[in-house]
Amino acid sequence: MRTGSSRRSTSPALSKRVAARLVAGAVTATACGIAVAVLPGAAQAGSTAPVAAAVSSVARTGATDLGPRVGPPPAAGRTVAASPQLLSYLDAVSCTSSKFCVAVGYSSGVAGHAKTLIESWDGRRWSIMKSPNVSTSDYNQLYAVSCASSSSCAAVGRAHNSRSGFQQTLTESWNGSSWMIVPSFDTSTGAENILDGVSCTLAGSCIAVGYAADTKLGVWHTLVESWNGRAWEEVPSPNASATENNFLLAVSCPSASDCTAAGYHYRNLTLTLVESWNGHRWSIVNSPNASTTGHNILNAVSCTSASDCTSVGTSYSPAETTPTNRSLIETWDGSRWALTRSPNTSTTERNTLNAISCDANRGCFATGIYVSHSNGFNQTLILSESGSGWTIASSPNARAPSRGDDNWLSGVSCVSRSNCTVVGYYTNTKAVSLTLIETWNGRHWTIANSANP
Repeated sequence: MRTGSSRRSTSPALSKRVAARLVAGAVTATACGIAVAVLPGAAQAGSTAPVAAAVSSVARTGATDLGPRVGPPPAAGRTVAASPQLLSYLDAVSCTSSKFCVAVGYSSGVAGHAKTLIESWDGRRWSIMKSPNVSTSDYNQLYAVSCASSSSCAAVGRAHNSRSGFQQTLTESWNGSSWMIVPSFDTSTGAENILDGVSCTLAGSCIAVGYAADTKLGVWHTLVESWNGRAWEEVPSPNASATENNFLLAVSCPSASDCTAAGYHYRNLTLTLVESWNGHRWSIVNSPNASTTGHNILNAVSCTSASDCTSVGTSYSPAETTPTNRSLIETWDGSRWALTRSPNTSTTERNTLNAISCDANRGCFATGIYVSHSNGFNQTLILSESGSGWTIASSPNARAPSRGDDNWLSGVSCVSRSNCTVVGYYTNTKAVSLTLIETWNGRHWTIANSANP
């Protein structure tokens, strides 16, 4: 089963990829004591929609400091409490069998200095793997992982370059015994470069996608890199417009000559962006939008063949009363992308899908969050599809919603219809974020014991 698994930040907690609550009107969220202003009609902190963050090196060089990664705070308007415990987040997971999974993310103290976090499953328990960092006195974050086998994985993200003051791509590889940093491509040492998704078909064949700052035009452009077993190299990729912001957030490759990447582009409104690889070049494929007057974001994509892909995300139309995110699902049949009817927890609760994993029989699981009516906090959201339409599955939360704590699902990987793993994080009453892992046995979802630094 295939899985589809920003800018320089003033705090590692402001650079976690999540697509959450879109709101009408400007608001201010707080994460680790850093205030983040959110554009009217854009996303609240913790979203992949455009956001105006603190002044960054991109802004200083002319590019607009707008990008997908901003957050998440534990919840809107909450400040992280001082704690000696590290804040831990899991962003993505890749499983090759019921006895081997790898989950990646990062951990950090309230003051920053994020370090890579990698955990592995051996069929019995989750344990932390030793993973390298570019600098232990700065921040290093992993956003995606893909394993071709139990002895070959690639993880991607970003690391801050303390010498230049810019964030640069971070790529790490697993050879069956250890993780190591592998040099990756950056458009410039004087511009921001981030990798947000990766898909490997073989040990020597991977594609990673993301975005890089074009300092001349003052916008973000798509970034695609390929791994040939020896080095990461840039692959030319198109943009919806050279003067617009373009982001690729995920990629899925059923073969080395067939890949699909998904994300969004925007100027005033966000619109879906889908690109395909035919073994020779990348090209933009027409993709629909659920809202023609609002925001549309594709966070993840999973392809089982050249004629079978599903992409998920969120859509939002500005409203004067109650703004609401709606789950967004699109499917590819080999000739066109089409919107698919997707359920939501209610017509007024905000729903966002962050990840998806599908099998060849069109069985899929999509994961994300919804914002609870009762307390306004994020709760787990899992959707399933088995050929007869999408339905909401019952999924647990690490802490009861009545306690007012966040639960967040960021990644999913399925090795069969009865064996899936989802990862994310939850916050306790002291607003300390801890890893969250849930497993599917074909009948129900349960929370697994996961490790924290």
